[in-house]
Amino acid sequence: MSIVAGSDCVTLVEDSESGSSRRSIFTSLYPLAEWVAYNWWFLKADSRPATALSRLPARYSALWSGYGEKYRARHGLRGVGDGFLWPDLFIMPEGDTTRIIWAADKGGVADGRPVRFLTSGNVSVDGNLLMQRLSNFVDSVIDRLREQGVGDTPLAAEWAIIRGADSDESSFCLAAARLGLDPYSEALKYADEIVRTSEQLSDPDLLGDFLDVVDPDKIAGTLSWVSAVKSEIDALTSRPSGDVAELKSLARLSPEWNELRPWELGWEQAKLVRSSMGLGQDQAFDIERLLADVTRPTNTLGIHALGQLKDGVLPLLVVSHRQTDASKRFVLARALWHVLWRNTSTFLVTSAYTDRQKTERAFAAEILAPAQGIASRLVDDAVHSGLEDSALVELAGHFRVSTLLVQHQIENQLIQTWQP
Repeated sequence: MSIVAGSDCVTLVEDSESGSSRRSIFTSLYPLAEWVAYNWWFLKADSRPATALSRLPARYSALWSGYGEKYRARHGLRGVGDGFLWPDLFIMPEGDTTRIIWAADKGGVADGRPVRFLTSGNVSVDGNLLMQRLSNFVDSVIDRLREQGVGDTPLAAEWAIIRGADSDESSFCLAAARLGLDPYSEALKYADEIVRTSEQLSDPDLLGDFLDVVDPDKIAGTLSWVSAVKSEIDALTSRPSGDVAELKSLARLSPEWNELRPWELGWEQAKLVRSSMGLGQDQAFDIERLLADVTRPTNTLGIHALGQLKDGVLPLLVVSHRQTDASKRFVLARALWHVLWRNTSTFLVTSAYTDRQKTERAFAAEILAPAQGIASRLVDDAVHSGLEDSALVELAGHFRVSTLLVQHQIENQLIQTWQP
């Protein structure tokens, strides 16, 4: 069996007997097919591992093998077990795309292992295409077994349940997986709350953002918070929103953006907004005049804010936790992305890390502290030689953002090849 992710061979190994390398491993396919079937809904919809991975700086993603241990059983091939040595690979949904990250084995092959996996990688692939490939793989294993007269297997039984799920069952299973719960066992105690949440948060994006971050034991309380703040927003009045309405009329997707990665799209959208407002690259962005906000604490840390649009008035954002000025400005900027680029009246700003959140985060960073604006305030070769803490603080103070945001802008846009 060989596995290729993007242009990289995951199963490139060094053989202990011959000392040579090869691009495939000799193994039984049944355990892997069974693992895919048993974890189907997680591989399709559970973005929580991707959120956890996002907390590691990009240059430290190789540490994920140990950091992500709690997700290995459901997202890592070494959770397959059955006595075979599988590559140390994780499959993590991120919305329309899926993150595949794997690590090479340390040391040599003298420790008794038959092979040593040689490559490491971190690639993003089309999520639907990946699931189709995995589905075809499971079908092929089941067909091969049937050809050998072996039809009654746990794999075949599990796959038949998945294949036979109707629309309502599939929706429940996907919702459970987004909560990090097995839909056939762990989610049963939360079934009523999952159904109630799906009914109350009918917009798919709103529902998905909620499920991606809420603690299953806090569903009821967090749902009550959402209902309460929505009612409060309905009762509040706000000043006219002429500036926002004008900006929204200019927010048009360009055909040239179709091939951009999520974060690149966010950067381009931010550049369009700043240009439409006539802002120079080194000017701070006055986000506070475009959105109003109030703070109403919630018991779910993953929810940063809830926003709601009302015709003719300034968009109002309910922030869920007290934050520093820089942190709140970032939340407001992420909310502005929803206001300008999404056609929904109610939205959440959360800690999740799907493709859409990548876009809104990149938009927020670029609109608050443009990369070229940062570069224009640097001297000599400071970008590549490294910045003193005092320089980061000065830049952050000028743009009224955190030093971490400035550092991310430098690493993500100003340094072409970042070397740790």
